[in-house]
Amino acid sequence: MKKTILFCLGLTYAFTMYSQTEEKKWNVGLHGGLVEYSGDLGNGFYQSNQASYAFGGISVSRYLSQHTDASLYFSRGELGYVDHSKISTDLVPNNFLVRHNTSNLVLRL
Repeated sequence: MKKTILFCLGLTYAFTMYSQTEEKKWNVGLHGGLVEYSGDLGNGFYQSNQASYAFGGISVSRYLSQHTDASLYFSRGELGYVDHSKISTDLVPNNFLVRHNTSNLVLRL
């Protein structure tokens, strides 16, 4: 239910925003969402027995010309997975948690 509400709120805000123009050269964006794991340990997509892991980010963009923009993007969040079918021992853990940071400097043509 939380995912559906967040998705609807995101769509509402997406259609009320304006793009950069020559008169309004700067743009600040806020980003967020949920991250789910699917990999070697198992598949956590749409599983109710897995925790929800989120991320948040911010971006700053500058209009340079009619066909060029520059952007700086930074995000931080967590990702994890717990394998409920295995019994954990000290030698072989059945879960993991990763805290990740991402940054991008982008020149769009």
